[in-house]
Amino acid sequence: KGLDICFKEQNFSTAKSGPCDSWCTTSPAADDGCAGCCGPINLKLCTPTPCTTVFPYHAKIKGLDICFQEQKFAKAKFGPCDSWCSTSPAANDGSAGSCGPIHKKLCTPCTNKLFPYHARIKGVDICFKEQKLAKANSGPCDSW
Repeated sequence: KGLDICFKEQNFSTAKSGPCDSWCTTSPAADDGCAGCCGPINLKLCTPTPCTTVFPYHAKIKGLDICFQEQKFAKAKFGPCDSWCSTSPAANDGSAGSCGPIHKKLCTPCTNKLFPYHARIKGVDICFKEQKLAKANSGPCDSW
């Protein structure tokens, strides 16, 4: 139908079909092709983590996105100063500023050289291959 569906595995992508947990969509106008058997479409929207390749492990702390270098710190929702970054200047280090000014702890959203162009969509940082797609806040699955 001209809508982007992103699959976890190549065989499902080739077949343009797969189990409910094998795909997500970039469009709320999409449907699952089985009269809603996969649940509400808003639960099937692709929402990439705001974390970078340097700080890949995500944790929600007090409603804010914090990214850690190691999964154990993300699970603990705490780690040494050099183990995390925040996507929000409203965050704090939880230790009265001992990690320094928060603006120095902000994650750089687009560190992957293949996806250097940044867009913030519905509060989520998305990195695109092409600047025109970032400006449009949209693109095919392999473009972000």
